[in-house]
Amino acid sequence: MQTRSPRPPRPDRRLVLKGAVAGLIGLVFARPALGQGGAALARGLANGLDHGLVPGAAGDQSAALQRALNEAAALGIPLFLPGGRYEISDVALPARSILLGAGPQTMLAGRGGSTVLSAEGADDIAIMDLSVDGSNGSEMPDRDGLIAIRRSSGLRLERIAIANAAGNGLYLEGVAGRLRDLNIGRCTRSAIFALDGTGLSVTGAAINDCGNAGIRIWRERPGSDGTILTGNRIARIDWTGGGNGQNGNGINVFNADDVIVSDNHLSDCAFSAIRLNTTAMSGYRAIPACAAARWRSFRSSGSQAR
Repeated sequence: MQTRSPRPPRPDRRLVLKGAVAGLIGLVFARPALGQGGAALARGLANGLDHGLVPGAAGDQSAALQRALNEAAALGIPLFLPGGRYEISDVALPARSILLGAGPQTMLAGRGGSTVLSAEGADDIAIMDLSVDGSNGSEMPDRDGLIAIRRSSGLRLERIAIANAAGNGLYLEGVAGRLRDLNIGRCTRSAIFALDGTGLSVTGAAINDCGNAGIRIWRERPGSDGTILTGNRIARIDWTGGGNGQNGNGINVFNADDVIVSDNHLSDCAFSAIRLNTTAMSGYRAIPACAAARWRSFRSSGSQAR
């Protein structure tokens, strides 16, 4: 009589799934700039629930989030926030911090007129897959935002939704890094205000319904900036601040050389689609449908709008 060989044991689906998730996290976050964090990433990630954060709870959860971020960054592992609403204000992102949400349903809701997340002099920060809302905020200063990052390199912001800012949605000063697939709307000033950039790229952003600008790339003094703006969609930019052209633009480049503006779609801008002031460009590759197709003030430099 023929006997059947015993079947190999079936793998535990939960272990397989856990391993797949860990592998995905490693692929997403592996990069030389994270340094020693690479080894820690193999051990997993921290969960905000284990640090006292409660989705949907009433009241300020800023202190709990600050502690969780500090501990996770010290270990070199990401901090994960499950879906839900968290009331947050003035949380400082430490160097090498990685904050992950579960998509737009992970919402950081601002309290008062303060910044929600900020960093200064902290490198290698990543924020991904969450939303930030400023509905309860009062007017912020010109050089601030719901997310405000200053003097930082290696920044990564991906798949973040920012809405209802009483000022700028995102403020960057002296920053180098990548912004990908952001969704920013209903800001009283600019969706993105980047000052004195040191190597910034903005790709695949969807921006709409802002009071004075879609994206501003400015410098205090004329000089090389190196920002790349490509594949972004910008619509319905108002001119609430008035003036003679500094407001009402889809993209506004001021004093910044060596900037590339390429393959962006712009519509319904009160003043112009792309305004270059005290900079230069050589040709267009954009799809403008604003009140004025463009405005230019040339000075010898290497900026391009295509």
